[in-house]
Parts: sequence; structure tokens; C-alpha cells
Amino acid sequence: MEEGDSLGLISEELLSLFNQKIALEVYNSQVYIKIYNYLSNIGLDKIANFFKKQSMGEIDHRNKFIEYVNERNCAIEILPVNSVEDTFNTLKNIAQLYVDREISTTAFIKSMAFNAFENEDLISYNFLMIMINEQQEEENLALSFQDMISNVGDNPNCWQIFNNTFSLG
Repeated sequence: MEEGDSLGLISEELLSLFNQKIALEVYNSQVYIKIYNYLSNIGLDKIANFFKKQSMGEIDHRNKFIEYVNERNCAIEILPVNSVEDTFNTLKNIAQLYVDREISTTAFIKSMAFNAFENEDLISYNFLMIMINEQQEEENLALSFQDMISNVGDNPNCWQIFNNTFSLG
């Protein structure tokens, strides 16, 4: 059995990626809670609550990665997380940010899976393939949201109408 396949070990390189992934999930959660706060403050409560739910989902993902590392008897490193800038002022910008976060998250997990496979850590590879499937659902949800927003446009008067009828996920 290769070193990476023993139940207690993850290669240093892959463990570093796990630690980065945990920080990325925290960052994504902060992005979505910042969006929640912005939307709540402008009266778009249904859309805001959707992003609050997304934020909590990112914490759930973080916890899955932490639990996996713990099951492999490895220690996590708590990495610093960048602050979230207010780069959104329209629903279109928010939708693009949402899609970009989910696509980059999918790409990161895929790079982790590739690393695990290359290093014959099939236990981690299997876990990461499960996470890729979950992440693909998140990416599809983000793309659906973006499609809806493309029909609403950047007119704040239309945002409230959209908010009143909003339902997704």
C-alpha cells in the first residue's frame, strides 16, 4: 500500500490543498453572507435568505472537509481568509460573482482530485469525486440564478417584483 493510501496519511501537498479548500469554503460563506446583508438592507428578503442559506451550505462543506481530514488522522491548519469587498451593486453583479465563486470552487476540487489520483491516494480521490458531484449541483444552481437575473436586468424597480416571486433551491 502506498503512503498516500494508508488510512492515517494524506500527502503534505494534498493536505496543504485541503487546508486551502477549508479556507476557501469560509471565504465563500463570507461572500454569501455579505450578499445576504446587502440584499436584506435594500428590502430583497427572499433573495437575501437564499444567500443566507448558501452561506450556511458553505460552512457545511467546510465541515465535511475538516471531518475527512480528521478521519485520516491529519491535522488541519487554520489559514487566514481574505476580507470580502463590496464589489456588487446590482443583481447582475451578484449573479456573476455567485457563478464565478462556484466555478472556481469546482475547479479547485478537481485539481485536488487530480493530485490525489496522481499520488495514488484513492481514498481521498473517492471523497473528492463525491464532493465534485455535490459542487456541480451548486454550480448549476448558480447558473440558474444567473439565468433568472438576466431576465430581470439592472432596473431596481424590477428587483422587488423578482424578489416577491423568487424561488430557487
